[in-house]
Amino acid sequence: MSNKKTLRHILILDDDSDYRNLLVRYLGDMFPGVYLTEYDPVARGAPEPGFDWSHYDVMLLDYNLSLGNVTGLEILKLHAANPSFPATIMLTGAGNEDIAVRAMKSGIHDYLRKQSLEKDQLRDSIMHAFEEHNAAVKRRDAMAEIREVASKAAEKSFKEYKARYESLYTVEIKRLKEEQLKLEEDLIRNNQLLNEIEIARHDAIQT
Repeated sequence: MSNKKTLRHILILDDDSDYRNLLVRYLGDMFPGVYLTEYDPVARGAPEPGFDWSHYDVMLLDYNLSLGNVTGLEILKLHAANPSFPATIMLTGAGNEDIAVRAMKSGIHDYLRKQSLEKDQLRDSIMHAFEEHNAAVKRRDAMAEIREVASKAAEKSFKEYKARYESLYTVEIKRLKEEQLKLEEDLIRNNQLLNEIEIARHDAIQT
């Protein structure tokens, strides 16, 4: 049975309602059965820090959101570290090379100009972003599992080492105490012998 994930939900975060409607028509034809959600930043504002991204597989994110200084790059900066953040493709109608470079460094999967965007290009970009993102998530989960296994193994080894050390320590302490007791007994016997010798010497002198 294949565990390959399928594309099921796309989020469109764009301030232009006409362009959102156009994307919905395009995507509806390309991906029948896939949920399409529009997010209007002008009406709703920028997504809050607690926004639940886990519902979405791919996000089409506009650069200019008509929110003053808040751009698509600011959305990425605020949310991209969230483990549930979806694969993101940035769309722009007035971008430049500097914005493109900054966007790619922020972790997006693709950067597309609205003026020259074609259906096939958009479909391929979405599928590539979706598959690349899922592969990255699998690698991250695998590394987390490896770290957990390694941590448990290290903890088990430490406990075993500690138990062996405590056992050896107990044995060594017992041995040292037995030697100390023996030395004390020998010292007592030696002192008794010295006393007897001293008494005998004194008696010999008196005689």
